[in-house]
Amino acid sequence: GHEIRVGYYAQIQAESLNLSRTVLQELEAVAPDMPVSRVRALAGAFLFTGDAVDKKCAVLSGGEKARVALAKLLLSPANFLVLDEPTNHLDMESKQVLLEALQDFDGTLVLVSHDREFVAPLVDTVLEIIPKVGGSEIIPQLGSWDDYLERKQKELSEREARLSSLPGASGGSRTTAGGVAPASTAAPKGPSNNQKKAWEKEREKAESDIAKLEGRQAELSGLLSDPGVYADKTRAMALMHEQRELEEKLLKLMDRWEELCSLLG
Repeated sequence: GHEIRVGYYAQIQAESLNLSRTVLQELEAVAPDMPVSRVRALAGAFLFTGDAVDKKCAVLSGGEKARVALAKLLLSPANFLVLDEPTNHLDMESKQVLLEALQDFDGTLVLVSHDREFVAPLVDTVLEIIPKVGGSEIIPQLGSWDDYLERKQKELSEREARLSSLPGASGGSRTTAGGVAPASTAAPKGPSNNQKKAWEKEREKAESDIAKLEGRQAELSGLLSDPGVYADKTRAMALMHEQRELEEKLLKLMDRWEELCSLLG
């Protein structure tokens, strides 16, 4: 976009510091026109106080190098930060320092992270990346990070419950009023031919419905990838809501399709 200045942090950047410089020199190199007092203040915010700013980067630990690299990023003129696993190698105190610094950042953040406690206070939009043949699909999620995790846990529980109810699944037994499972000498009967035909018909319909929904899903992804769509907030929200409902329908259909495949063998 116009006047967007991107700052990128990858884990490897902590290893690309100029090892012959001190912490202060490395930070000043990014912001040569900034008063030394301000540079020292930011260094202090990242736990480099007193004589610590005069330590050579060569003697820093992995976590200290990561803090220097992150401090350099915040000293840069970037207004759009892309952070790839920024909390790796950071201890709890360092993570809290970074969290507070990013909460004070006025620009836009894109975070790739597995650290739930770090992400939750920062993000207001969650993107789910779904691997697919030939590429990946990116689906904007409604709600917070915690909402997303709660939905995923619920979907997993529902799927496990459905799978456990399939014929042949372990974990359940019938009991009499006295609490003893009734004995049975008869071999269990398999599904009838009519039942198999009904399942086969249902599976074919599920495959057809899945194909239609995936087609619409691709259309929605194309629309939502167009920045112009977000000029009309009402329309954008409606498209995202449709995408969410469509995703839920697809999950249920795929689960049922898997069950039918298991039943039919």
